[in-house]
Amino acid sequence: MSPFSLSRRLSKKWMVMMIVLGLSISTGIAYMGYQAVYPLNHVSNMFYDVFQQQVASGQAASHTVIIDIDDVSLNAVGQWPWPRYRVATLVKAIADMKPAAIGLDIIFSEEDRTALMNIRKAFKSDFNLDINFTGIPPNLTDNDGYLGSVLSGTGTVGAEYLYFDHQSKVDTPHRSSFAFTGRTDLLDLHDASGILDNTYKISSQLKYAGFINIQPDDDGMLRRLPLLIRHQGKIYPHLVLATFMRSHGLHTASVEETEYGPVIQAGEHRIPITENGFALLQFNGSPHLYRSVSARDVLNGHVDEQRIRDKIVFIGSSSAGLNDLHSTLFDAQFPGVKTLAAMVENFTDGNAVIEPVWADIAIFSVSLLTGCIVSLLFAFVSNALLVLVGSLAWGTALLAGSFSAYTSAGLFLNPAPALVITLLLLTLFSATRFVLEKKSSSLFFRQLTEARAVVHETLDETLIARKLVMAACDLLECTSGTVGLYKHGKMVFSEYVEGDAIKAIDFKCLPGQGVAGLVLQNKKSYLSNHAMEDPHVMPEFRSELAFNRLINVPISDGDGELLGCLEVHDRLDGRAFAHQDVEVLESLSDIVASALMNAHLLANIRNNEKEIAAAAERLNRILDADFDAVIAHQHSKVIYANKAARDLFGYPTLEQTLGKNPMDYISETYRDRAMQAVRKAVQSGKSHGPIEMEALHPESREAFPIELASTPIVWEGKPALVSIVRDISERKQREEGMRLLESAVASISESIIITDTQGVIVYANPAFTKNTGYTDQEVIGSTPSNLHNKQPGYDFYNRLWDTVRSGQLWRGRILNCKKDGTVYPAQISAAPIFNAEGVISHFVAVYEDLSENEELQKKMMQAQKMEAVGTMVGGLAHDFNNMLASLVGNLYLMSFDHEDDEEMMERISSMEGSVHHAANMIKQMLTFARKDRPSKQPMDMLVFVKEAYKLSHATLSEDINFLLNYPGNKHICVNGDATQLQQVLLNLVTNARHAVEHVDDAEITLELDESEPSAELLNQNLEAHSEIGWCHIRCSDNGCGMSPGTLEHVFEPFFTTKQAGVGTGLGLAMVYGAIQNHQGIIDVESVQGQGTTVSIWLPLQQEEAVQVYDEDRLSVDGSGKTVLLVDDEKELLSVVAEVLSRSNFSVLQASDGIQAVDLFRSHSASVDLVLMDVVMPHKGGVIAAKEIRELDAEVPIIFQTGYGERAQLEAAASISNSDSLQKPVLVPELLKKIMELIG
Repeated sequence: MSPFSLSRRLSKKWMVMMIVLGLSISTGIAYMGYQAVYPLNHVSNMFYDVFQQQVASGQAASHTVIIDIDDVSLNAVGQWPWPRYRVATLVKAIADMKPAAIGLDIIFSEEDRTALMNIRKAFKSDFNLDINFTGIPPNLTDNDGYLGSVLSGTGTVGAEYLYFDHQSKVDTPHRSSFAFTGRTDLLDLHDASGILDNTYKISSQLKYAGFINIQPDDDGMLRRLPLLIRHQGKIYPHLVLATFMRSHGLHTASVEETEYGPVIQAGEHRIPITENGFALLQFNGSPHLYRSVSARDVLNGHVDEQRIRDKIVFIGSSSAGLNDLHSTLFDAQFPGVKTLAAMVENFTDGNAVIEPVWADIAIFSVSLLTGCIVSLLFAFVSNALLVLVGSLAWGTALLAGSFSAYTSAGLFLNPAPALVITLLLLTLFSATRFVLEKKSSSLFFRQLTEARAVVHETLDETLIARKLVMAACDLLECTSGTVGLYKHGKMVFSEYVEGDAIKAIDFKCLPGQGVAGLVLQNKKSYLSNHAMEDPHVMPEFRSELAFNRLINVPISDGDGELLGCLEVHDRLDGRAFAHQDVEVLESLSDIVASALMNAHLLANIRNNEKEIAAAAERLNRILDADFDAVIAHQHSKVIYANKAARDLFGYPTLEQTLGKNPMDYISETYRDRAMQAVRKAVQSGKSHGPIEMEALHPESREAFPIELASTPIVWEGKPALVSIVRDISERKQREEGMRLLESAVASISESIIITDTQGVIVYANPAFTKNTGYTDQEVIGSTPSNLHNKQPGYDFYNRLWDTVRSGQLWRGRILNCKKDGTVYPAQISAAPIFNAEGVISHFVAVYEDLSENEELQKKMMQAQKMEAVGTMVGGLAHDFNNMLASLVGNLYLMSFDHEDDEEMMERISSMEGSVHHAANMIKQMLTFARKDRPSKQPMDMLVFVKEAYKLSHATLSEDINFLLNYPGNKHICVNGDATQLQQVLLNLVTNARHAVEHVDDAEITLELDESEPSAELLNQNLEAHSEIGWCHIRCSDNGCGMSPGTLEHVFEPFFTTKQAGVGTGLGLAMVYGAIQNHQGIIDVESVQGQGTTVSIWLPLQQEEAVQVYDEDRLSVDGSGKTVLLVDDEKELLSVVAEVLSRSNFSVLQASDGIQAVDLFRSHSASVDLVLMDVVMPHKGGVIAAKEIRELDAEVPIIFQTGYGERAQLEAAASISNSDSLQKPVLVPELLKKIMELIG
């Protein structure tokens, strides 16, 4: 029996139950909605909140203003209650700003105890004292009366509260300030039992009043306000309605009937209300949208009148302490006074929400209709998806309609009951249907299981097909059917089952022929309830088998390959087939597919048994071929090993190998790992590896590398493993060689590229990309000639390629270009690479950047040139200084003979100046050649540079802006020769002055600071070093600048760009030598047309600078003193002797070191000082001085040198009580030094 037949027999009962249950539930929920019973009223409120939140404008209120007695006002003025006169002052201040109306949201139900009149009464009552107040107007002694008069005079609408639980305590009858006419009979207003009013002195003077009752919903949320309440037969308005009417000058409003229910017609404004006088609130958003002004600001007069003028003003409080905060959709503490403003905005803007009087009936009817629709869908529509979609579509339509009515017409039609009915019935009926279908499915699957058991009883295809038809006919209660088997591209039918009868048939269908051919072609099921008219049904098939309805489903294996098809005909009860019947047959066909596959497999196994033995033999021969070692092992024992395995582990025959433990041949280091790999492969049933490890040679037991991969198999019904072992010794050697080669190529600094035979680059080492700036992506696939090679012409490349293609090595120098355009020289070595057959497969080229080598070569050549010039300068300076010394002495002597001849003294002075100038030139040459001996002492460079600036400033014209920048008063100390450094700065400023001669707005800047030279400069000047920092001097100008070619020769002696007679070319050469003497660094930066900057760094030192003071010339008297004078220059010897004699010294003269030692030995007792030349024939000054020192350890010795030979001067410095002077020596300086040493 089909489960679907059972479902059909139960369908009528199911439909009736669905409809009755649905209508019952719908009626109950609809009635709950009509009566606003919890929780439906709560759901309704939720929908109203959602609608209100969606349409909230978010705009600030424009018709109302709140005067807020907030916490700021209470802190400033005083805590509540305020004295009534202060409230009156507040009201008067508001009224003076001409609002449309004022509503006071406060009730003063008790007398003001702070009133003077009440204080007088209290004193009389408590102390029996009469207190009189003088100078106070009578009306100010009674605060309540005063407030009442102010409220009356300003037309303020006062507040009152209507009770519903007890009678008013006030006996005075109340009258409503406003009248309501028209259809008041439509209203069913709440009837109040009493009124809580202001004190009599206030209420009796009030012209207008309104109640301030607020009634939240059951969930505590405020959504509506009562606008009208009846008391003692009269209708009273809410404060908000009373104030609104007061703003429009209305004393009367009319109640009228509309299609939606009663409305209050207040002038031109129609205010919809419910029958019980309530109006729904529609908020613009949060409280801040309703403008408020602090009462403190009003009292202090800080409020602009325009903010109040023509606005409806409510006076109230947002302070939590005054307990007028309410929970709303937009704020859990919404001030009550601002809800009044929200309602007025609803009145004024005409966006009040309407609850139609017929809404409850409409909602009740729609709820019942919803229950009917959902129940009918479940009862008559069998497709669960269609039922779900239909129900949800109806609910969505209801929700959309309700929201549309709210947004377009301002009508709130509660969708909650209908939606709750929809969801409840949908859930209930879905669960019921699930339970019924679960029972039906259980029956169906039991029948399928039985069919499966029947079908799988045999492995014969014919019997399987016959039992399949029988099972299908039983499941669907069909009359007959057949199975077609797919063979050789056709669907073959051989049996037709009709009841218990088996009929032999013979039909074959090609793809697309008949229903079976259509199923064969499309691989999809086919259903037809009109076989007589169906064009796909073969006429001969239909006429022979005589059927009217059919279902044909394909039978496929797990891969989707077609095995056949199942076709059933006509139901026993004549009913039509449905799609559920197709699903039943498709399930059955999936079951039978496995049986047919098993039948095919069995047939194939029987047909292939003969091939298994032959295949095994072929496999043995393949495995025994000279390939990798193959070992099958089970439970740690070898059960098979091919010839390669036997050779690898030293066993000549298979029998000797069997039973061995394969792990014995694995190195102990890797044995645990190998066993883990074996266990993992067996347990997971998956192949494992390859992994690398080490095995042992059978004889030497030496380890060698292998690669092991294992695959699980079944051997005689038990799990086993087949392991492939490969000796990778040679591969490892090759890999190690390749690794070393790759590491070497990647590590060297030379650029290496490899190209194919067409010259296309296939590899570039990291040094190539680093040196050239190209990336791997830019290099690979390009050619060397495309990488901006600057070698001119194609002949170069033709020669290169001809050489390497002939198998020879090519070497040469080329100019290459980096990616950024930098051209650099490179030495290239190119060679071919041969493959195993000796054929050229690639080319390799090694590029060596020659930039540093050639730069070093240039520096060496420059150094050699400078050394040669220095040698020449040293020799020249020796002789020249001796001549200058002779001239200095003779001029000094002449000055003594012609002291009275003014003209002769001028000439002598001029000649002395020329001699000094020549001496300075020699000194500059020696400084450049680093042959002089600087006299260093600690110097304060701040003081020194300031003095040099003053000295240089005097040499500049007024049109040159000469600037000096230095770091405040910070002292920067170096160890330097003041004379040399002063000459350095003068030379730099002089060069700058020449550079700016033809420049408008010429500017020279001299700067001093402490800063480090760059790492590049330090690397270029290895002799320069400082442990504590550097003094930085910079001279810059905005002159003509220098070209790169000029910049290369700037420190060469006698190189100048100035006109003849303007410069000697020794200035910067002297500067360079002087800075080298000070272990400093010099750097020149220049841009032609923009200017030049010369930067000098000198090592700092921590010693304090020595202050140098000029001394007056000393008058020297050498009477009684003997000087041993030694010099090989006879003219100089005689001149110096005469100079000393003129100063009353006794002079002993010697022309070389030998004579000097002999004379000293003879006159050692009388010689007070030795004045000796350093370089002399026969015996030099230093050697002679050492011999003299052996004769006398104390006699002072002064050495003189023509150019400051360092080696000899250093040796002389080792002699105690000695000093040295540079020729030519000024006579006063010489005499002074002699007197210093003689003492």
